Amino acid sequence: MDRLDCQDSLITIDAIACQQSIVEKIVSKQADYLIALKKNQGSLYEQVSEWLDKHKEGLDNFEQWDKGHGRIEHRKVWVCDELTLLEATHTWSALRSVALVETWRDDGNKQTIHKRYYISSLAPDAEKIYRPSEDIGALKTAYIGS
Repeated sequence: MDRLDCQDSLITIDAIACQQSIVEKIVSKQADYLIALKKNQGSLYEQVSEWLDKHKEGLDNFEQWDKGHGRIEHRKVWVCDELTLLEATHTWSALRSVALVETWRDDGNKQTIHKRYYISSLAPDAEKIYRPSEDIGALKTAYIGS
């Protein structure tokens, strides 16, 4: 991370890097972040997931349907910037939004629903959070390994 020139970039990282020290490095390099949350984040995961699951219908959202490779997939993202309601978010540097991405998949044999939660320094724009690497020219995405 120290060697990356990531100013004005969006850094996307899996939950393994959901650590305040990593977020602080990203922010110090004047970059934005979108980081996955998992249950090992304790109260942060609990507060974000419970609040988003309960209040998602009133939030900014974006959805997309895809059909291919023998399956139908529907993805929807909800994003919220009401972080004062979530005490566990107060100590995260530059945190501006939390998001829920829900994926419904039908492969012809079974249907599944998968939920993923994120924290981000991005403004609460559901489509921008859904497509972090598609805005070519304005954002570049760096994948950080351990």
